[in-house]
Amino acid sequence: MLAALLVAGTASAQSSSRQRAADSLLRAAQATAQAGDTAQAIRLLERATQADEKNAQAHFLRGYFLSRTSTMGWKDLLQRTAAVNSIQKAIDLDGTNAMFFLELGMLRLKMPGMRIAAEQSFKNALAVATTYKDPAATAQINYEIGQIYDRRYRTTADRRMIVGDAQVLNPLEVLYEPHYIEMFLSENSLPLPESGELDAAKAEGYYRDALRAKPGHEDASVGLAAILYAHQRFAEMASVAREAVDANPTAARPNMALGLALLRLRDFPTASTVLEKAVDLLTDRERRLVASLNPIVRPKEAVDYAKLDGPSREAYDRQYWLLNDPLYMTPLNEQRLAFLGRVAYADLFFTTPPDPVVRGALTDRGVIVLRYGEPPVIATFPPDVQFKNNGQSLAKVTTLWWYPSIGLKFVFIGPPAMSTALFAEDFAAYAKDVAATVPVHYEHLADELHIDTIPVQIARFRGNNPLNTRVEVHASVPTNKLAAAAGVVSMPIETAFMIFDPMRSPLVDARDTVTVKADDKQGRLRAWDRQFKAGEYGYSVEAIEPQANRGARARGVLQIMAFPEQTFALSDVLIGTELVNNGADITKREQLQMRVLPDVTLDAGQQLGLFWESYGAKPSKDGTVRLKVDIGLTVLQVDRPPVMHVKLLGALADRLGISAEGEKKVTLSYERTVAAPTGADDRILHAIGVEMTGAPPAEYLLEITVTDLESGKTARTSHALHLRRPQ
Repeated sequence: MLAALLVAGTASAQSSSRQRAADSLLRAAQATAQAGDTAQAIRLLERATQADEKNAQAHFLRGYFLSRTSTMGWKDLLQRTAAVNSIQKAIDLDGTNAMFFLELGMLRLKMPGMRIAAEQSFKNALAVATTYKDPAATAQINYEIGQIYDRRYRTTADRRMIVGDAQVLNPLEVLYEPHYIEMFLSENSLPLPESGELDAAKAEGYYRDALRAKPGHEDASVGLAAILYAHQRFAEMASVAREAVDANPTAARPNMALGLALLRLRDFPTASTVLEKAVDLLTDRERRLVASLNPIVRPKEAVDYAKLDGPSREAYDRQYWLLNDPLYMTPLNEQRLAFLGRVAYADLFFTTPPDPVVRGALTDRGVIVLRYGEPPVIATFPPDVQFKNNGQSLAKVTTLWWYPSIGLKFVFIGPPAMSTALFAEDFAAYAKDVAATVPVHYEHLADELHIDTIPVQIARFRGNNPLNTRVEVHASVPTNKLAAAAGVVSMPIETAFMIFDPMRSPLVDARDTVTVKADDKQGRLRAWDRQFKAGEYGYSVEAIEPQANRGARARGVLQIMAFPEQTFALSDVLIGTELVNNGADITKREQLQMRVLPDVTLDAGQQLGLFWESYGAKPSKDGTVRLKVDIGLTVLQVDRPPVMHVKLLGALADRLGISAEGEKKVTLSYERTVAAPTGADDRILHAIGVEMTGAPPAEYLLEITVTDLESGKTARTSHALHLRRPQ
């Protein structure tokens, strides 16, 4: 806008020497302002008005610069008054310039008690622009009038009326009283349906008038997009934003609005492309502040992050988003997309007008949105007029944001009919403390992007040589849920098993597709078997139904240790049910017949099957290996008195000794003698079945201890398991 004013302010040559002097000073002031020295420009314009009192442009530009370098409130009242006088003088000299009236209105918005007069100035400007057929001015003025009604709407939307004995929402009680919010919302306030909707309709009308005058007008498009977003009219929002992008291809804000609309319309690939483009269109400084990891890491980490040079920061960002990609199978990083959606939302609703632009993500509310998303519960309360809350909220709107599922709450205060709001009371410190423990949370990511969980059981065994470890991964893929969402008779479900090295480079990426019927009642059990050297690896088990873009995953870190020769050790225990080899001496893994339970959960009445391997036992002189096995089951959490009766089945029954260690633990013990392994492989396979007859539904800790009776060495392995209550 300033550039347009400076161009418009170039005066034609005047005949008198005073006019020529004023014109010269005016040109010098324009050049000085463009160079960034506004104070000197104001001094030059003062001299220009003295040289030629009838130079309307000089009076206007002096008022313009005085206005734009002042702040709201009482501090710069004299400066703003001088600005009003200068702009009014320009209007008196030239009443045909709509921009003069427009600037007078914007100036009056900064002045206490002058907002009604500001609206009249805007309407005067609109009348002049219409009369003299100035479409650019008409569009800008309609936008500014729309802003007045838009700000009124935003501070009255979600309004609640205080009832009962309460007089105001007390921010300190919100912060320090655990149940204050629930009590206040249910007992001391009532929602006011459709509060602010009339102002929203008026704002929408003026924004649309602006766009009729100048299609693609950037500010009006963004303002209208916000109104449409608030009313969940996402298709209309996308249409408005797309026209603005076509008219302003290098502007970040229309691209952000378009990307956000596409995200809500679930066009994820296009939304990702548009939002990434919007980020690229920000300045380097803005990008570092609002679209990097800086706003969502812990405060202490943000300090270190800010010290990184450009290449190091980019590498850190890549690693972070790779680790936080919900589904590697998809071409998108859904969490990154959700974050960029938050950046766009904060920009849409909290970015303040220019001179200077304050990006929405840098405001108090924007910071919270970037970390925790749009608040599930919003409540606004009318201004306090009785000096309650220590007077901090006097004549200001109080806004409550509540995130019930994660127990977070924030209170903001701001002037009525304005777009700004700050943390109330101690909430700035609270927000910083919370960020240290919960730096970011994607509450609705799984719902919006439909990402389910995959139960996985992982067990590690010695590989084909002592330096390798064989890893079994057993997963229960919820193909039934994924298929049901598609709404067709049958559909393909893609699954993947992935392993990554410590630098997140892929080592294994095994994918396949199965066809699933929509009426399938159960998911599919999948198993993978791979061998690795000792070390730390990342893993991901994933599935996706492409048509509905629904997915599921299990992800974690896998610590691989070796099982060297002549070292007595146990593998992990593999937990399942329906064990056929109960008590049998099996010599190969392939002989095991047991249904593995990926979620390690048994139903009442199911048999508990256990399989593990031991290594490095010392053979006795008679060529046998003698082992003592102790199986302990400890109740960790139970919902009825933990009295247990555990009985072993089949061939083991007459070989077991059962002992109880109080009500919460039983130990099953037996000895086993087998022929010593021949050759280099000294492994012994163990498979037993346990019937949990009479055991209460509970979480258990299973501990297996094996003692080599020849060497006296002992090894242990353990696993948690769950016995589910009968349905």
